Amino acid sequence: MRQIISESDLRDSIAQIEIDQAAENRLLREQFQISFESIQPFSIVKNTLRQLVASQEIKENVFNVAASLATAYLSKRVFESKSNHGLKNILGAGIAFGLTNLAAKNPGLLISLGRTVLNLFRNKSGHRITEVDSK
Repeated sequence: MRQIISESDLRDSIAQIEIDQAAENRLLREQFQISFESIQPFSIVKNTLRQLVASQEIKENVFNVAASLATAYLSKRVFESKSNHGLKNILGAGIAFGLTNLAAKNPGLLISLGRTVLNLFRNKSGHRITEVDSK
């Protein structure tokens, strides 16, 4: 800060300080508004959902979980019977458990199997599903 010698220097310094203070006050109000909007519940939910949708890893995890659940359900329906034969029930539960674990550990296997099955159905129309088609 420069040294004030006269009354006019004092007025100039006061005017400059008031200008600086007004600019800082404006910046502080803008930052307060931004902070206030960012902590609104709606904004938090909206930003979280936007991040979830943008994350490829989360999309893959959701698909893997859905594929595992679908495999578990289908294998239970196919391999577990309602019969009173104990060995048949145990074998069915074991096969269902094995298929579920296989699906959970190797989701790529499910994807390629799904493409193969869809290609079998679409062979009649002449359209094949490839890696590019599925994206």
